[in-house]
Amino acid sequence: MLSQEGILHFSAHLGYFSGLTMLVPILSKAWSVQIKPWILAPGGFAIAAGLVVLSIIMLAWLMGSISHLLKSLGWMMIIPGVLALVFAVSSPERVYSWIGNEVTGFSVVQPTVEWFVEHSVPKASYLGGVYIFIGFTMLFISRTLSKVADFI
Repeated sequence: MLSQEGILHFSAHLGYFSGLTMLVPILSKAWSVQIKPWILAPGGFAIAAGLVVLSIIMLAWLMGSISHLLKSLGWMMIIPGVLALVFAVSSPERVYSWIGNEVTGFSVVQPTVEWFVEHSVPKASYLGGVYIFIGFTMLFISRTLSKVADFI
């Protein structure tokens, strides 16, 4: 059974991942049409940004150290980046087929996923690369801070 802290930890990670994933189509579409993302989709942008900020605050409180926080956030930033690249590089039909065979109930969310991919793929590969770069940068800083803390 999960403790209350475990549930909060899981919820914070889920919120952070969800917020970053929600930002992919908003940011890529805003980039495509040269408009600020909070003007393009004010509600979606506010929800996604709120999830990210609230999750970072919760994780900072739960982790207890900047190093652990950055490590966790870095890995959670890499995941949506890799997913964006997978959809950008692979044909969506192949990905849908594979997911449909491997994930029970995918047919229920497939229309939403198709909309997401259709509206975000053109610039998603660039954004995925940025997410991955920021994630690895966070991991590097986390590792450096850990080494400094161990030295002190």
